[in-house]
Amino acid sequence: MAHIYHERQLGGLCGVHCLNNLLQGPYFGPGDLAEIGIQLDEQEQALLRQQSSEILGEIDFKNVDTSADGGNFNIQVLILALQRHGLRLLSSRHPDAREQMKDPPSAAKAFLCQYRDHWFAIREVVDCWWNLNSTRKRPAMVSHFYLAAWLAQLGAEGHSIFLVTGSELPEPAQPAGEQAHNLENFHEIYDLLERGKKSGGNPLSGGQDSDDELVIPPDTHQDNIALSSSSTWTAAVQTDQQAQVLQAQKAILRELGFKEPQVCIALELGRGDSEMASEFLFNMMRLDPVVEIDAEAWAQELQDCVMNLDQSLEHFDVLPQGLLKMAALLSCESELQRTALEYVHLRTLLVHFQSIRQNRSHRWPPEIISAAEAAAEQLSLAARRQEGGMRGEQAEGSVEYGEADDDTICGYTCGACEHQ
Repeated sequence: MAHIYHERQLGGLCGVHCLNNLLQGPYFGPGDLAEIGIQLDEQEQALLRQQSSEILGEIDFKNVDTSADGGNFNIQVLILALQRHGLRLLSSRHPDAREQMKDPPSAAKAFLCQYRDHWFAIREVVDCWWNLNSTRKRPAMVSHFYLAAWLAQLGAEGHSIFLVTGSELPEPAQPAGEQAHNLENFHEIYDLLERGKKSGGNPLSGGQDSDDELVIPPDTHQDNIALSSSSTWTAAVQTDQQAQVLQAQKAILRELGFKEPQVCIALELGRGDSEMASEFLFNMMRLDPVVEIDAEAWAQELQDCVMNLDQSLEHFDVLPQGLLKMAALLSCESELQRTALEYVHLRTLLVHFQSIRQNRSHRWPPEIISAAEAAAEQLSLAARRQEGGMRGEQAEGSVEYGEADDDTICGYTCGACEHQ
């Protein structure tokens, strides 16, 4: 019986797990990569010592994490480790890769993905692609459609993606002899293929089994948004088991690279079905990159988005896209949103959005009503953040706060407000 090798996350050793899952066997241990990292540090120190001994002591070398529970290795370490197997990494942003990435299944036999300190591998085995992220309990089959869409989304959300090129990848190791004590790292491919059929090739779904819950650390880069509105689908969760399923579904969609506001809206639109939610997310309109860095452009885009919701009443298929776009905008950096104060007052925009909901929601399907309520909660929380920034500037004497604070009551109490 053929197997796929898959190591699960242990501490901060994702770099080790990533390489072993890519190579499909226990090729590296933490000590192996640490040794490469230390050698790199020594080489860099020697080079700098030749150039200037004065700045050497001020530089913190980061090829290896030497903390007690360390295991984070930078890309240089992984590159040297893979060179031992005749493999190279090519950034998907490199000119030589851009044309190839238009058809990812034929661009390479594997990909490495990195976001902040986490690395994971995606590889083809037995004519199928597999998500080998060590945060999963088992590999997940990836259809060709999902592979292209997933990689595109990961890239858009800030992940670094590398094509694995060079020599042929090793065949998957099989449990025997010295591996007998690590049988949990080997998964029967027939079982995985059956799960893949159930998921439709979604890279982050293990079918309908509740024990496929992902173990993913929270995204601390974005402010957490607590949504607990009593009328939304996500708030209808009552039992511990249902809560676990919901968290697993959210984790699945977050691993795709989507942010919490987008995930919440998509789950409302999909009535709690992660498969439907992922379809909404994959098909949603992408933001112009300028919007994510320019406060004025962000403010104008958000205002247009809300206004368009009022003009899309006869086209229910447009409403989900508008709500998802609104969530994407509210997923942008909090500092960008605060800076946009000069161009848009979010509390006023919230009042207008609430008016649209009050006057039009009787014509909306239930899932649109729930998603709009979740979007209102997100906008309310963003308004509170913006107002907090306004008060801080007033205290410093840098702006005139004036009567803006008088308009903080919108007549709507949402779950996000209750958590403040």
